[in-house]
Order: sequence, then C-alpha cells, then structure tokens
Amino acid sequence: MNVSEGKVIEIIKRGLELDQNVEIDADTDLEKWGLNSIKLVTIMVMLEEEFDIEFDDDYKIELFSSGKKIRNYILDLMKKKQ
Repeated sequence: MNVSEGKVIEIIKRGLELDQNVEIDADTDLEKWGLNSIKLVTIMVMLEEEFDIEFDDDYKIELFSSGKKIRNYILDLMKKKQ
C-alpha cells in the first residue's frame, strides 16, 4: 500500500479539524496546529483504518510530532506486518 506524505497530511488535517486548503509542511510541529491527546487518538484511529495497521500500545508521543515522523512510523509498522 502506498503511504504518501500527502495522504498522511490530509488525514492529520481532518483529525485536527483544519481546512484542507491549509498548508502543513511534513516537518511542521503538529502542536503548532493544535495537536493534543484527544486529537492524537482521533488521528491514530483514522490512520489505522486508512492504512490497515495497528499502532503499538507503547508508542512514543515523539513519533507523532510531525507528518514525516508519522509516515515513517506507519512504514515501519507495515514492514513488521510482512
């Protein structure tokens, strides 16, 4: 499955309840856009459903600080599934 930065950013924007026209760079700190624990859980569920993955229960919050880090984490999880 293709995990593009664009798709990850699109899901992040929906989870943060941002207009899709808002520009978010893949390296941007998501706390700047209002990421909190509740929105993080929402985004995690959306990503799990979109990419057919399951995040580890012992994930580190730092893995969700930017779109690029989230994408890399998803790719790592997908490699483990193979």
